[in-house]
Amino acid sequence: MLPASDFGDIRQIPTMPSEVIWSDLAPDFYEECIQSLDELTNCCKDSSLVPTSFYVGAGISIFRPSKLPDAKTVLKTLFNYCKQTHSPHLDVGVETLLKVIDQGGYVLMENVFQQLYENLQPEQFHSGTIFDVPVSTRSFNINHLFLARWLQSGKGTVITTNLDPLIEQAWLTTSSSNKKLYVIKHPTDYDNWRAVIGDENVLWKLHGSADDPTTWAITLSKVGFKIEDARASFIYHIVSQHNVCFIGYRAADLDLFPPILEAHTSKDRDLAHNTKVFWVFYFRDGYRNSSAGRLTVEDYLAHEPNIRKLFEANPSGFRPIVTTAERLLAWLRFQCWNETIHIPDTHAPIDSYDYSTGLKSDIDNIGFARAGKLVGFTLRTVGKHEEALKVLDLVIDRVNESSNVLDNETIEKVAQLWQESAHTSFQKGNVQEALRKLDRTWKLLKNSDDQLGRAWCQFGRVTIALDAKEDIPVFVRLQALQRLFFLKNWFERLVNSYPESNSPLLGKGLCLYYQLKIVERILSVLGLLRLSFSRKSLSKGYDAVEQVLRKTAFLNSLPDILRRKAFLMISVSPEQAVQYMIESMRVAEVVSVEHHELACERACVLLEQIKEVGLQQTLQAFITQYCPPDNQSP
Repeated sequence: MLPASDFGDIRQIPTMPSEVIWSDLAPDFYEECIQSLDELTNCCKDSSLVPTSFYVGAGISIFRPSKLPDAKTVLKTLFNYCKQTHSPHLDVGVETLLKVIDQGGYVLMENVFQQLYENLQPEQFHSGTIFDVPVSTRSFNINHLFLARWLQSGKGTVITTNLDPLIEQAWLTTSSSNKKLYVIKHPTDYDNWRAVIGDENVLWKLHGSADDPTTWAITLSKVGFKIEDARASFIYHIVSQHNVCFIGYRAADLDLFPPILEAHTSKDRDLAHNTKVFWVFYFRDGYRNSSAGRLTVEDYLAHEPNIRKLFEANPSGFRPIVTTAERLLAWLRFQCWNETIHIPDTHAPIDSYDYSTGLKSDIDNIGFARAGKLVGFTLRTVGKHEEALKVLDLVIDRVNESSNVLDNETIEKVAQLWQESAHTSFQKGNVQEALRKLDRTWKLLKNSDDQLGRAWCQFGRVTIALDAKEDIPVFVRLQALQRLFFLKNWFERLVNSYPESNSPLLGKGLCLYYQLKIVERILSVLGLLRLSFSRKSLSKGYDAVEQVLRKTAFLNSLPDILRRKAFLMISVSPEQAVQYMIESMRVAEVVSVEHHELACERACVLLEQIKEVGLQQTLQAFITQYCPPDNQSP
């Protein structure tokens, strides 16, 4: 049995189960993993009745010689470029972000990429090229070699969320025929998935491919919502009708997790020849429960909330295998075909490629003002409001100093910085300061040609006046209400003027959202909100607004819309209310620290209003997973 210290360093092909499964596990858990490995091996040897498919994530590309960067490395590289390109003006803010990332702070790469993408427009977005590994480096590893061999065997298929081309490159070196590997990489490519699901020369890439920028799903607008296209039915089919093995994947994608969960708990999976779902995971530093001595499945699931949901939804269908991808796949290749895979010398130098070129290009292209806005925005999302304000104020002063004449482009940049600063002040709780900053923004934009910027500025003033927790004078609220209806017409005119732009559509959706909030307040004051008809009508109105905001990939207001629908439906349909609140918590977690905390707080309030024990348990389970102890009800 291999000692734990050697577990990640594979030096020879495993020939016994004990050389695959990590030894440093609690006895019962160790035996369960051995049994799961035996079942997976048998499934792979005989796939005549039920195909066995592999669903792989970024974890398969970390092993040498690939060594692709993980999200933490990508973010640190990107923000270091911000500092290097615009030092010393962004030094303090970037250093704070780097510390947050190093300490495990929740900085979502897709959220940062979303802001970077928006700031680049209309310039081209290059960051996806960080995954475009050139053929010359021969960076595919034994994981990619096995997966290519598996496709050629016709025993099942391979699905991946990775953009990198390493499986394709491995195919070229292992293929014994002249068959071409077809890569399904665009959402529309999945429309005809049933016709090609049995072909052995098809690789399914759910988030696109690095060689085609039109397919990249690396921004929040692409991965922040449950998929509604043909990929959902494809995933459901694979997980429910095939034996499926998840490797190097944490199930953290908001877009793909819902159909995985639905299929995992589906009765269809049991009817299809008792298909099995295997989850391969490797314990990271910090997972160990020191009091237990040896690691248990609970130690792992405590750090992986989505996988825990799958486990709790269907414990009998959850087959854990604690190992590394390369150790497992080397074992399976030997067992299935009596073939070995060359294992590289762990100390030999490897060819590397400059993955950071795309990141550097994007940071150079957005310029100083927008780089400062990116750093300030990211600091705000992790709750570092003071640091965010310092960065934004510094950038504003620097832009003003360097511009002798405030042309329209400079005015637009400064206005965006002021609005970001105002939003940060508002989240910090300083309402009057936020309003003063927006007033300053309005004076700056008053004589500019930026109609959209002016509309957004007014919208920000309306938002703060209506949503502020501290007292706002009555005349200010009345003025905000008047402006709201005026803004509706303004944004509608912008929609007609700029039909190809998302932003006016987004503004229209938000204005409609605030009108509904006002209607809800009026009905509440009049006592009409108790009526089932009023609640259902308002909920349908929020449904329509939600669709507009989802279409424009705007997440910030969605948690609140979902929470409002939850409270509206609590007396009409408690089941729907719980589902709305759960979805609100999921979205809030990726938006910002403030949204996450508020979602936890409101979920606890809803929990107290639920009478049915089963629904109480369902919501309580999500609160326990998503919320820190301080935000949970006693």
